[in-house]
Amino acid sequence: MENKSIRDVVNLLVKECFGKGFRGDWSDQIEGGSILYTGFPFLIAKRKWYSIPETLEFWDIAGRFQSNDGSKLVVRSDLEEAARKYARLYQERLGKEVKVSIYGKAA
Repeated sequence: MENKSIRDVVNLLVKECFGKGFRGDWSDQIEGGSILYTGFPFLIAKRKWYSIPETLEFWDIAGRFQSNDGSKLVVRSDLEEAARKYARLYQERLGKEVKVSIYGKAA
């Protein structure tokens, strides 16, 4: 894993924990009708279906990262188990603790 960027590692973990099609580097910005990738972990989402033009309503948004290295995230409550799995695997593979917050839950 040493040759992979943090973006690649985070995306592999997101896919493994949240499911097929999910990535962790989506932006919430639309340019020229397309959702943009960012250069770091940001929005955790997958495309529900393809549309022209694309809008955020065509996306299944699980949550978002609040750190550039993927070690802090906030997710929907129905995906808490996936987020806890992500945190465990991230710590095992990268050696850093992850802070998980759930939308609507007190810290």
